[in-house]
Amino acid sequence: GDVTIGLQGRDSAEVTPIFHGTTVPQSASWRVSPRRGTLRVDGAVHIASNSALTNLSLSALGSTGDYLYIYLNSRLPSINLPGLTTTGSYLSIQSNVALTSISLPAFNSTAGYVSISHNSLLASLDLPVFTATGKYVSIDSNGALNHLNLPVLASAGES
Repeated sequence: GDVTIGLQGRDSAEVTPIFHGTTVPQSASWRVSPRRGTLRVDGAVHIASNSALTNLSLSALGSTGDYLYIYLNSRLPSINLPGLTTTGSYLSIQSNVALTSISLPAFNSTAGYVSISHNSLLASLDLPVFTATGKYVSIDSNGALNHLNLPVLASAGES
């Protein structure tokens, strides 16, 4: 199964989010940045317990006002979020047993924390521009992790 969150239209007046393979709460609030062509979710993105999910495409997701939580998707092999720059609360990727790689090439900060844990097959984690978190970074219980790219983390903790 696939989940795709993308954009349709040419400018901010006509761009609407496209959702395939997922249910979006009626109360969800979405905004599009016309300058970057990315989608901002004012609330949270929660993707959990999808046993048939094998492809997750969130290329248009630029930021969340609250959190991004990806949890217990037993067949999901990789996570690549090329447009994600920030989360308002936290980023948590946990207990995805088939997950082998995570790539967040534009992710640079979160007001809360980053937790990546209990992904037993995770071998590669790429956060090349991640510089700051308001609380902490926790990368643990990823038994196969042999490549960690986190070269510019400058601060973690309450400021």
